[in-house]
Amino acid sequence: MSTLPADYDVKLYRNNTLLATSQNGGTASEQILYNTTTVSTSYYAYVYGYGGAHSNTQCYTLRVSLSSSSWRTDGSTEGQVEEIEIPVQFEQDGFLMFPNPASDRLSIEIPVEKDSDVQLSILDAAGRRTVQQQQFVTKGDSRMNVDLGQLANGIYFVQLRMGDSTYIQKLVVQR
Repeated sequence: MSTLPADYDVKLYRNNTLLATSQNGGTASEQILYNTTTVSTSYYAYVYGYGGAHSNTQCYTLRVSLSSSSWRTDGSTEGQVEEIEIPVQFEQDGFLMFPNPASDRLSIEIPVEKDSDVQLSILDAAGRRTVQQQQFVTKGDSRMNVDLGQLANGIYFVQLRMGDSTYIQKLVVQR
């Protein structure tokens, strides 16, 4: 990740598992080199601003490269390299949730600036509360994991309340 307008960091996930983190200070470029033989279609790059860094007008460059051979620590490889554009999920409405669509579990990343109680509700399309969970989260990025096993396929709304703030995002449950 380069051309950063502020202090942004990046985490790499496979499904709900954190694989690597890059947290260089300031506007220094972020880089994750990850070698694996595990094939998966559910890799996520989670980009977030440190200390509340955020811009609605400036962006950064996110570059992803894939290769059939292992990466060297200098970023070069032997053999063919394929560069792809991946969908970038921006933190919206106060939190990031993934995967979406989800099947059995949902992870929610909550960037909080001070320790606080968080109330999470999942509402069905009629506005009925189907899941409710409360957790005390500490300063920095915190994660909540939610079991979706009792929910039928469909569209839901995840509502997150922290103090006087309420955030809502759409969730699709699909098995």
